[in-house]
Amino acid sequence: FLSSPEYCAAQRLAVYISLPEEPNTIPVIEKALLDGNSIFVPQIMFSASDDSPPMSMRHVKSLKEIESWKSNKWGIKEPEPVSYVEQLDEIKSQGGLDLFVVPGLAFTRSGHRLGRGGGYYDRYIQWYSGQCHLGTFQRAKLVAFAFEEQIIDHIPSETHDLIIDQLFVV
Repeated sequence: FLSSPEYCAAQRLAVYISLPEEPNTIPVIEKALLDGNSIFVPQIMFSASDDSPPMSMRHVKSLKEIESWKSNKWGIKEPEPVSYVEQLDEIKSQGGLDLFVVPGLAFTRSGHRLGRGGGYYDRYIQWYSGQCHLGTFQRAKLVAFAFEEQIIDHIPSETHDLIIDQLFVV
């Protein structure tokens, strides 16, 4: 992935912080920071309104910053909460994203993704896509990392489910 055209063309990346059973994303975050890229990680928003996505992206400046965060109820490191508007501004001030790395339990080679059922990424990317249509942001390329055993032939999907542009098997 780190030598792929998708990564090399990106300057602003959103990358999830992986759980132990997922492909490790910390080396990606570390390399992107060393390359001088802007890195954003997701934070779940429990007080979001119906009009807003249930998560937002927070700007990360170092691995030490991530290491200092507490784990949320799923065991994922997250920054201390701030107001919802402040969090969205972290993406807006950078002009959006070039690349979005999304997690999943399973994937198809055609780009369908099975998430954990909360719809956090689907709803966030739907919101982000709406901002692209308004001219606020440019479209970000969606990529995912998967172990070979996570790739299956078919995943039932609905119109709101996101489709991955590129799947990287690790």
